[in-house]
Amino acid sequence: MATIILMPAQADVSISQGGFVVDFGLSRGPLSYWPKLAAPTLYALCRSHLGSPSARFSLNTEQLRKIRIGESRSDRWLWLFEEPRRILVFCREATQDVQPENPGQLERWVSARKVWAVFEQPMACPHCGVSAARFRAVEGALVCQACGRSWRVDRGVLEGAVLETAG
Repeated sequence: MATIILMPAQADVSISQGGFVVDFGLSRGPLSYWPKLAAPTLYALCRSHLGSPSARFSLNTEQLRKIRIGESRSDRWLWLFEEPRRILVFCREATQDVQPENPGQLERWVSARKVWAVFEQPMACPHCGVSAARFRAVEGALVCQACGRSWRVDRGVLEGAVLETAG
């Protein structure tokens, strides 16, 4: 669970008797987890600072490596706030030398604009074989409407298509 919180550049956590909720900002909304995961997660995040009176601390990449699965590319700042009925934990990527007094707001999720590539001649999906003239275009790849899988395409393939945007 600590890995999930420390993986993105930002996360806000609320721990209460009613639940364990994590907001990553870049997803559609907060995600709820089993309340029993809250205590071990909080301990994993804070164990190196349990004797510190400060509710504001940083975790460098070496400390992060001991807590989470996988490599960490940057340090993280953490803020802890105790309220009467919950504990709030804010995690942000360390972007400067001095940790701010308070965490900034989460970047909010914005729905991607849908772009469709429409071809004169239908082409077959390399995964399911369904032939179509219209595919979703996503950053150098096409997405099949039949099976939902994507595959990378050369720039020349996309240049041969008419791009339509959904309003």
